[in-house]
Amino acid sequence: MAVAKASLEQYESNTGMQNLIAGLGEMQQEFTKNGELLLAVISEVDSSYEESIHRLSEALGHIQFQDVMRQRMEHVQEALVEMREHMQQLNEKAADPAGTANSTRLSNPCSPLIWTSTGWPARPIRTLPSPGDFDGGSWTPGD
Repeated sequence: MAVAKASLEQYESNTGMQNLIAGLGEMQQEFTKNGELLLAVISEVDSSYEESIHRLSEALGHIQFQDVMRQRMEHVQEALVEMREHMQQLNEKAADPAGTANSTRLSNPCSPLIWTSTGWPARPIRTLPSPGDFDGGSWTPGD
């Protein structure tokens, strides 16, 4: 009977060990499955991150383009305001009621501007005559 009891204990011990080994195998499969799932999530996050960077870069590019265009338009606006003020001064001098200026008004007020290759007006290379320089004769571009 002692042999049977020992045999039964060894069988139960083997069965317990086999159950433990089976449980460890199942755990390993579960870890493998969860690891693959985690890798898939990381891969998805990485691709979403790359797409977000791409979209953000495009948006920033558009914003920078719009800012450059705004700055250019401000420069054009400033130049036009300066030209308008200058033209008003010249026309006031030309229409001098004292009769000291017997000139006609400028026929082409925009001709003194120098246009760049980009199509945006640059500052004039030479300055427009100021009202003090107006000698009573007619002024034409190139004088």
